[in-house]
Amino acid sequence: MILRSEHGWAKALGVALLLAPHIWGAPHLDGPVDSDVPAYLAAEFTGASLGVHAALWGLTGFLVGFWWPRLAPADA
Repeated sequence: MILRSEHGWAKALGVALLLAPHIWGAPHLDGPVDSDVPAYLAAEFTGASLGVHAALWGLTGFLVGFWWPRLAPADA
């Protein structure tokens, strides 16, 4: 909204949306939360999630880097 809009109100709204989480902050829990999930299972999930995301971003970067120059207009 800040970069693409010509209207001042849209730019102000964009700035307000960017600043809102820093002004009000995120909600916090009242106290510690007990979980029935074993720690090893949470660690396995975390590792698998990080691995999948790393592979996804790596593949995305490779495909964009490979196809971007090939699909660009010839006169650009």
